[in-house]
Amino acid sequence: KVLEGFPHVGAVVTRFEDERVLRLLSLIQLEVSRRNELLRSQGVDNLTDFNSRAAPDAQLPSVYLLIDGYGEFKRLTNVEVARAVASFLGGGAAVGLHLVVSATLQTEVPNDLFANVALRLAFHLADQSEYYRIVGKPSDAKIKEDIEHPPPPGRGLLRATPPLDFQAALPVEGNTDEEQLSNLARLAADMQAAWRGPRPRPVEVLPLLITVPEVAAEVQRGTDGSSPSCFLGTDYENLNPVHLNLLEDGPSNLIAAVSPQSGKTTLLRACVLGLAERCRLDQLQLVLMDHHSRTMTPFRAIPHRHAYVGSAAGLEPTFAQLTKEIQRRQAAVEKAYEKTPDSFDMDVLLSSWPHILVVIDDYDRFSDRENEARRTLAELL
Repeated sequence: KVLEGFPHVGAVVTRFEDERVLRLLSLIQLEVSRRNELLRSQGVDNLTDFNSRAAPDAQLPSVYLLIDGYGEFKRLTNVEVARAVASFLGGGAAVGLHLVVSATLQTEVPNDLFANVALRLAFHLADQSEYYRIVGKPSDAKIKEDIEHPPPPGRGLLRATPPLDFQAALPVEGNTDEEQLSNLARLAADMQAAWRGPRPRPVEVLPLLITVPEVAAEVQRGTDGSSPSCFLGTDYENLNPVHLNLLEDGPSNLIAAVSPQSGKTTLLRACVLGLAERCRLDQLQLVLMDHHSRTMTPFRAIPHRHAYVGSAAGLEPTFAQLTKEIQRRQAAVEKAYEKTPDSFDMDVLLSSWPHILVVIDDYDRFSDRENEARRTLAELL
């Protein structure tokens, strides 16, 4: 996790973070698709040519996906995830995506992935035959020397003909692991303080708890408030705000849950509150059917309330009011059309009236208890 402090690193995902693994791979797939489209639009087939034509602030950086311990990674993830990683090698290099993996044994790496790895290196291996498959055939003298005198840590062979000896470098100074981690953290902090350019997108997960104030600013950004909408939650795919718009998503909407205590009443309350916060009184009126559940009681005094039905006796007069209002609006539409048929604009006329939103929680209970009311409501809709 110490590597996550570097400004170059978007995320360090551990084996305990299943959702982050899936989201990381999804982000990479989306980025590869995006880059392919950019390269195609510029008539080039690789990142080097694209960057040579692009302005400095439009150039694309290389992306490195590092997997430490591929055998364990493959064991803990499903087959589709492992296949997705292997598929990155197909066209990833052309758009600047590079894959670096480590493994205890060569057999832990699938053949379709192993065959596409051009740069291979191996540290000391107990099974000498492993060298042949990974880096090529070392000299007999080299094999004999390694058997008699095992090489020091960090000594290995690089794939070539014949394989080349190399000594791996430590990332930072330090005589112990603790000293190295401390120096790495210090270096990461220095780089974070010095870097002023763009940073990689973090790999976030869908939070367990979201409250409306946390995202209200994001939902309202770029809107003029004229559209009656409210925040519903966060999208799983890209973590963007999801909202309900009465103009685009109506006239009828359903919030369903298979089991109790799943959150449908809470979401319904959030919708009512969000719409009331964003809409003026001349934009929205609420009709709360609550005599069967009493879950909308906190909104009895909300200023947008057109009617609150707290008992079965209130159903008939409320439906009568709604019927009268619908008839009034229908008559106004006819009159406006007859007056100026050539310039008649239905949308302009509708925008002059507030939206009437009928809210019913636990509709199954409402429907079972009030058959006549259910039929009347269907006719009104």
